[in-house]
Amino acid sequence: MWEHLNNAQLIRYLLLLTVGWAIVQALAYFERVLIVFIFAAILAFLLNSPVNFVSHFIPGWVGVVLVFLLAL
Repeated sequence: MWEHLNNAQLIRYLLLLTVGWAIVQALAYFERVLIVFIFAAILAFLLNSPVNFVSHFIPGWVGVVLVFLLAL
């Protein structure tokens, strides 16, 4: 296997490994922030349908507040 690899391929694989390691380290560093944003996005997605339904009967901002308070 090693006989078929030249220097350019070895450098490419080392750079890919380094970039992968850097991405993993960056995700680990921002783990808490990412978890909060992912949770907020899921919550917004789940509450969007009830807000749209309630907004047919009452003004939009009131529907948002009502659904939010009921979700708590």
